[in-house]
Amino acid sequence: MYILPHINAEPTLNIDSYFINHHPLLIIHFELINQLNTRSDGRAMMEDPTNPLAPVKTYHRSDQEFAPSESRSSPWSREHRTSKCCVYILLWAVISAAIALVFALVVFRVETPDFRLSDVTIKNLHYATSPVPSLNATLIANVTVKNTNFGRYKFENGTSVSVLYAGHPVGDRIVINAGRARARDTKEVNVTMEVRSSWLGSDVVSRNLSSDLNSGTLQLSTYAKLRGRVHLMEMFKRRRTAEMNCTITVDLPSEKVQNVRCS
Repeated sequence: MYILPHINAEPTLNIDSYFINHHPLLIIHFELINQLNTRSDGRAMMEDPTNPLAPVKTYHRSDQEFAPSESRSSPWSREHRTSKCCVYILLWAVISAAIALVFALVVFRVETPDFRLSDVTIKNLHYATSPVPSLNATLIANVTVKNTNFGRYKFENGTSVSVLYAGHPVGDRIVINAGRARARDTKEVNVTMEVRSSWLGSDVVSRNLSSDLNSGTLQLSTYAKLRGRVHLMEMFKRRRTAEMNCTITVDLPSEKVQNVRCS
């Protein structure tokens, strides 16, 4: 009969404790497994029990949730808005300067109106070369005031037009009443001038008039000063004096005006 040897009862060896105590790498491994299990348990608690497949809600930190939107905007966006504002201000300044320059050079620029004769006709022409040179005639003309300004031109009363021959008066002065020429418009005034050689001295008659009557061409001149003011936007007034200096060439045989030249 075979008798089994006696085996002493020893405590059971815990394999997990044995490997953990003798292998440090296993310790790190088990710790990582525990952390992963803990995270998975936390996510499971956050899931909606009625909808386990619903996405997990994320929560921001309190300092991020209540921070103003300006603090989260990037510095580049703030600089971009600032630069755009500067560009708009600069553009507004350039446009304002251009408008002011246009007003200064065009609108508020005051020019002297153009004052001259036009459409001159001659009537009742009578002349003789002997025994004493003489000349009588009537000149009918339009006096024009051309206003090129952006404001009306108001001229004064008492403007007189003189008819001259060889620099000497040959008739009464014609008076132009007060009036106005509208902005960028032309004002016309009809005048009638009488020419009489009796106004001339004997020396002028004998020296100049006799030769001109014999040649068949006579030159007369007119002169006048027109005083007034240019009114701009009912706020500014600029005084301007316009002068008329015209030369009239008369063809005696045809009793017509050949040419009218004003300077």
